[in-house]
Amino acid sequence: MGKTSNVITMLNILSSGRKYSVRELAGILETNTRMVRIYKDDLEKAGIFVDAIRGPYGGYVLNQKVKLPNREFDEEEISLLKKVLAATSEATEKEKLSNLFDKINSIYKESQHAKIELSDKDRTVFNKMNLAIKRHEKVWIKNIGRDGKEIKERIIHPYHMVFIKGWWIIAFCERIQAIRSFELVKVLDIKVLKEKF
Repeated sequence: MGKTSNVITMLNILSSGRKYSVRELAGILETNTRMVRIYKDDLEKAGIFVDAIRGPYGGYVLNQKVKLPNREFDEEEISLLKKVLAATSEATEKEKLSNLFDKINSIYKESQHAKIELSDKDRTVFNKMNLAIKRHEKVWIKNIGRDGKEIKERIIHPYHMVFIKGWWIIAFCERIQAIRSFELVKVLDIKVLKEKF
């Protein structure tokens, strides 16, 4: 993808409100981590400030609302365009098609990541949990139990967050003395404690 397409794609991805590592963004944008940092600088020159969270669980977070027009293509359209590009042999036409493919492919990637946008409440939980993971701090949570009804309070030691059809927190639960997974959307309230684990 071209630089401008990548900067816009990165902005749209970060607009979900969740944290992305520099390496993760580089993979999505099919570039290197150095270029991702340059894109961040370009956004900031345009007045769009991206927060950088340092450390092994760090990354970039956009904590402001930036409204861009929606752009979407589906997988079938991307596949068709790839076939046309591969079948084209004339150099000038191939270059034009390649540029078109870059633009459409960047729009497709954005639309896939936009589908996992977090609500304001879930974004707060996500960012506080990532901070606790980075600092190895215990967290108090109030969450909806697995039955979907009972509300429980517990202190957890969060180790990691994973995305499997939604965000999940992998943590040691002090109440049951075992490692469990907690669905982020079911966390109603959160407090990062100053106590280390």
